[in-house]
Amino acid sequence: CPQGCRCRRWYVNCSDSDLTAVPRSLPVSTRYLYLYRNKITALPAGALNYLPELRLLDLTSNLITNDGLTSGSFKMLNKLDALYLSTNRLRSFPKEEIFNQLPSLKTLKLSGNVQLSSVHRTSLAALKNLQHLELDNCNLTTLPRETLEDLTSLSYCTLQSNPWKC
Repeated sequence: CPQGCRCRRWYVNCSDSDLTAVPRSLPVSTRYLYLYRNKITALPAGALNYLPELRLLDLTSNLITNDGLTSGSFKMLNKLDALYLSTNRLRSFPKEEIFNQLPSLKTLKLSGNVQLSSVHRTSLAALKNLQHLELDNCNLTTLPRETLEDLTSLSYCTLQSNPWKC
């Protein structure tokens, strides 16, 4: 178990550890990875490729920007069904190709990204299994209708506390 983390069976908790990067050498059996309240700025391509069983990744309350996410950030995480990126420094919705790698994703939390002001209409297109989406407390003024149209599995979506222009 990396220094600053607590490991127990499938759970790894590295929260509140002043980390600036995702720790290396996490147990390969990790299914639930908690990295909230750190100082992580990026999730480099391949950083988690060796965790094929990962189901939940919590990166809430870090310093992640759009530049810190690439098309390879979530590559090989085919079983990931929950991704928490709330309260980071995202300015626009991550590009579609970033989420193309997540066929099992059911929950996506992006609330509290107060600089998040736009969502491209195809950003979520690949997330056919998405059921839970949180986009509240951002800086969204519009949301293209097409953004949510193809999300046939979506059953819960929060959008409150945005400065909407109707």
